[in-house]
Amino acid sequence: MRCLNGGLQYTILDLDQFNKTLWKQAEEDRDRPHYEKNILQSKLYKVDQENWLMLPEKEFHCARYQDVRADKYGMVTVDKKQYSTSPRFAKQLVRVCITYNTVSILNDRNEVVVKHSRLYGIKRKSMIWQTYLDLLSKRRRAIKYSSIYNQFPTIWSDYCKR
Repeated sequence: MRCLNGGLQYTILDLDQFNKTLWKQAEEDRDRPHYEKNILQSKLYKVDQENWLMLPEKEFHCARYQDVRADKYGMVTVDKKQYSTSPRFAKQLVRVCITYNTVSILNDRNEVVVKHSRLYGIKRKSMIWQTYLDLLSKRRRAIKYSSIYNQFPTIWSDYCKR
């Protein structure tokens, strides 16, 4: 994510860390007098706080749910990015929970099967191999044709070739 701040441009790599930084800056800014009322902003905040309404007891989960069809490899496409599911979901409709920083693949009981960090950018792909390991152990020769094979240390790939 790119931001402009007073003519400076910078890239945010971790949104949660950026939010913590903003919170710290806001906390430090509370001890500044209001530009018009000449009263500390922290005192004005306390006056406002007395007039707040009660928050709901149940937490609001800010997410978008989408049903998407997995391809023959069990990959789903969300916002033009690809995310792995599980081989058992190949060519099936799966529910996806999308938040600002995660994409979770859910089963038919709405339980998380696999959780990805949300991808931003163009032509991105996220692969979590744990759900595929059982299938790869049964079809050992297939591992050479998977993208995990290229990530193996040389000694492992040499072993697989033999």
